[in-house]
Amino acid sequence: MKHSLKFGVVLFITLLLGGVFLALPAKSSRPIRANAVPGVPSGGPPTLIFNRTLKSTSFNRIECCQTASAGFSDIDSPLTFTCPSPGTCTLSAEMYAQAGGNSTTANRWALIALIDGTFIGVGPYAGELLTDGDYSITSWTDVASGVTPGKHTIQSQIYTDDGATLGYAGITYRLYKP
Repeated sequence: MKHSLKFGVVLFITLLLGGVFLALPAKSSRPIRANAVPGVPSGGPPTLIFNRTLKSTSFNRIECCQTASAGFSDIDSPLTFTCPSPGTCTLSAEMYAQAGGNSTTANRWALIALIDGTFIGVGPYAGELLTDGDYSITSWTDVASGVTPGKHTIQSQIYTDDGATLGYAGITYRLYKP
């Protein structure tokens, strides 16, 4: 009797654990990897903003609701700035954004900044967007040093695998010397 009771308890626990593992959601067919946004460099050594002088700050608030197509979509218009000479400048883009209105599974997204149309930083994936039409939010800061003297543009973009709706967003651009 004790033997069959032990066997019954072991069988029950085994079936219970098997049911729990079967009930867990399946993993995405697309692996989420840091620094995996297509066309964005994987980065290099970190850029430190120590012992620099803040020269200007610009804040863009983006109202809801823009359509972001699959791939890269502009969040804001290019902002022109001047890096004064002599020497180089450091520029940071502190971005936050909501994205959603999505029903596609495994729809990854990221925020990316560009200077003169070239990606800065790494813009890692923020994860997958919610599939119930609700919104996710993320923030990311890209920093570029060694910006040459003269006029340049900076702009931010959202990347999605399958498109989404861009909700509210905000971007703070900061220009530092040297």
